[in-house]
Amino acid sequence: MQKHHKISDIGKEQPFKVPGNYFKDLPEQIMEQCQEKEQKRSVVELIKPAISLAAMFIGVALIAYLAIQVIDQPEGKNPYRQEDIAEAEYHDQYYNQNELMEDINGGESTQAEQDSEQTDQYIEYLLNEDIDYTTLINELEEDSRKGKNNQ
Repeated sequence: MQKHHKISDIGKEQPFKVPGNYFKDLPEQIMEQCQEKEQKRSVVELIKPAISLAAMFIGVALIAYLAIQVIDQPEGKNPYRQEDIAEAEYHDQYYNQNELMEDINGGESTQAEQDSEQTDQYIEYLLNEDIDYTTLINELEEDSRKGKNNQ
């Protein structure tokens, strides 16, 4: 069976006691322990924060590199080199510019080609008929004067 104790029976005595000079010697003991720990610190413990920081940066960089490699790679292995792709893009750009210039010039380029062919035919005719250039110029000037007089 259990005994029931009354508070009044306990009295005013403290059940625990502080060792003598405890509070007086406590700061000295703490300082001695801290000095011992500081002396025991090794080189590894001193550079441990720097090593862990460097390892963290290397890990993040490695993860980022691998993620980019996985994201950039298509399903199959790309058989083309970077130089081949750059050359193909250059040629596409060059040919597209030529096509654009032809579209802009439109009929001008075809007209210029026709004029060039006609000029070649005239020169060939003049050479075949042995017509002198100065004679031709004189006749053209006379024709232009007659045309102005008739108007």
